[in-house]
Amino acid sequence: MLALLLSSVCFVCFFLCFAYELHKLRIKPKTYVCIAMLLALPAWDIHSIVFAFEIYFIIFYEIAKLFTIWWKGGKTRVLAIGALSLLLAGAWVGYGFYNMKHIVRREYVIQSEKQLNHNYTIAVLSDLHYPTTMNKQELAELVQQIQREQADIVLLCGDIVDEYTSMKKREEVFSLLEGLCTKSDVFYVFGNHDTGQYSFQNAISKEELRSLIEAHHIRVLEDEVACVDDKLCLVGRDDYRMHNRKSVATLLSMMPDNCYKLVVDHQPRELEKSAELKVDLHISGHTHAGQLFPLYYIFECFHLNELNYGKETIAQMEAINTSGAGGWGFAIRSDHHSEYVILKLQSTSASNR
Repeated sequence: MLALLLSSVCFVCFFLCFAYELHKLRIKPKTYVCIAMLLALPAWDIHSIVFAFEIYFIIFYEIAKLFTIWWKGGKTRVLAIGALSLLLAGAWVGYGFYNMKHIVRREYVIQSEKQLNHNYTIAVLSDLHYPTTMNKQELAELVQQIQREQADIVLLCGDIVDEYTSMKKREEVFSLLEGLCTKSDVFYVFGNHDTGQYSFQNAISKEELRSLIEAHHIRVLEDEVACVDDKLCLVGRDDYRMHNRKSVATLLSMMPDNCYKLVVDHQPRELEKSAELKVDLHISGHTHAGQLFPLYYIFECFHLNELNYGKETIAQMEAINTSGAGGWGFAIRSDHHSEYVILKLQSTSASNR
């Protein structure tokens, strides 16, 4: 449903933009209407590179018009601005495609005064939106790369699949991610897209999806607590859109008092509340660090998310938000990079030295 709505809106917008500019070339109305409709067709597949290209073409075209408002060249001006916009859009989409595909390793060192049984390596993988931005072979290579980290724990922070993921592809992605279980304890929290709720065709119940994930030896934490040992415990929160989810206070009450408390929540929500309740580390994804320029800076300007990207200290709590290893809609990332995160959790307690 969401895809159909977006496609419809984009098609109308594309058509109106192209029709308005084409009529300036003094060609017959029937001709420019037909051409405008043809140029607007990529809007019906928002996964296509052509769709992304046309978005940026229109953006660059409108910007160029503002900067050349003094030019009264008529047809010549339209053609010149169009040619320049084609070049800029092509370069921008090319960069965005490379940036999406080029997944980088991001490492954070987290030190705690609490006593731990040993230092931990934790891998975080979020927002794959499989298979929008990668194929089976690319995911297999990413899994192998994370396996080489020899992490004690792997956290899958939601939106690994979405409304564009068929049942066959769901089986495929979780079969590959099962490979992480050979060396690590793997935990999963649901995101807002996982069940395909925005789709008629690929929707799946949470119970069905949970069964599928756990069939591949990945433990789902849906408002649940998992203690790795007596010194380190995880809270896996249900997604924020679930208004009946348990409070973080209720979940923390299920933990030993002196353990290291790690909260995993797909969306970066209730960070200050978690900090007040003495959570040590909060991990999230969801925002994609904007994905498309300049969304990250708009998010920051209007404080649309509590944490858009990176690491922030709130009271005594460390909060980390990852940009994710993929993206929604199409394989373009023109803002920040794709990543998986490696956390080095270290104790500064004298008894751990």
